Amino acid sequence: MLEVRGVALQTNEVAQIRGCDRLETLERWAKLAREVNAGGQLFEHG
Repeated sequence: MLEVRGVALQTNEVAQIRGCDRLETLERWAKLAREVNAGGQLFEHG
């Protein structure tokens, strides 16, 4: 979703997403991916 929206991610952010196995966290990030303008913002929300 972020890539489609043109939101760039840093290498460490991609690694954090790929390394996550918590469904709750992945679902939260998926919802936030529709709103954020920078990859780092994804991780600022609790």
